Amino acid sequence: MSTESEGVVVSPAAMHWTLRPAKMRDAAAVALVCNAWSVRARGSSETSEEDVLRNWKRCGVDIATDTRVVEVPHIGILGYATFCDSFRDYAQLRGSIFMHPEHRRVKIESDLLDWIDDRAQEALQRIRTGTRVVLSHLVMAHDELRRDLLISRGYGLVHHSVRMRLELPQLTQAVETRVPADISIRSCERSKDLPAVSAVVQEAFQEHWGFVERTTKEDVDRYERWLNDDPNIDMGVWHLACAADEVIGVCLGTSNYCGVSEQAYVFTLGVREAWRGNGVGHALLAHAIHAFKARGCTVVDLDVDTVNVTGALRLYERAGMRAQWQVDEYEKELRAISDTWRRL
Repeated sequence: MSTESEGVVVSPAAMHWTLRPAKMRDAAAVALVCNAWSVRARGSSETSEEDVLRNWKRCGVDIATDTRVVEVPHIGILGYATFCDSFRDYAQLRGSIFMHPEHRRVKIESDLLDWIDDRAQEALQRIRTGTRVVLSHLVMAHDELRRDLLISRGYGLVHHSVRMRLELPQLTQAVETRVPADISIRSCERSKDLPAVSAVVQEAFQEHWGFVERTTKEDVDRYERWLNDDPNIDMGVWHLACAADEVIGVCLGTSNYCGVSEQAYVFTLGVREAWRGNGVGHALLAHAIHAFKARGCTVVDLDVDTVNVTGALRLYERAGMRAQWQVDEYEKELRAISDTWRRL
């Protein structure tokens, strides 16, 4: 059996490769690999060359040390891996691997996992003594090859999330936008509303998997960087739910997800705990759906934690959204918090 890429036929037995750091000129080839992976795994392209460059240029990413590409002579780049740290009250290190689906090899993916493991051990030396440190990977639920490789290396399954989708042309009736009494819904003004958005999101998601507590300044600065760096963000579809002058719920999305003008995505939908259960979340989502439809979108996507403590999955299903795929998170502990530090 042979495989093809760009019209070149390669025998699997004769395939040789090298791992090297990515270079800026590789961005287009990396995007092609990521899209070949996402089309096979998820049914659509999700990455542009500009997305790759933007990720490489953001604060904290050093492509010389934090990326690797799989290069095959006479063919080009067929795989891509990244390593990143995200420091919380414990340190989460994350590896990501994207392989062209026609050229997957256990040995290639093992080599990439070896590189990620080595980078994690380097990062471990920089992290404060006594801090719990884990290394994690996100894996499509149906990816048995990656799952088996991770399990063989001591990883365990710790979390699931599901991509939900609403096909707007298939809506048989409009989503009800009725707003609860004493609640109003308005657009978000960047110049004045980001601190209130931060306050709602920090409260609404504090019990969720992977929550990162931030100060208001840290969070507002993060939003500003995001809005400045990503031209695909459409703040015109951001909605706030208000009780008098208090912001009690937010829905943040875009009508131009990954640069696709007909694809909408909801990044965040959250309501303060005291206001849950009376339809605020549904009203915010409905207003967003109507805004997406007015912009010509045909699809609305979002991701939801399968054990979401607020019942968000049921909310999305009532709005007509259906599950598309599941992503599993595998994790292994590199350092446990010591009893001594636990008592401090």
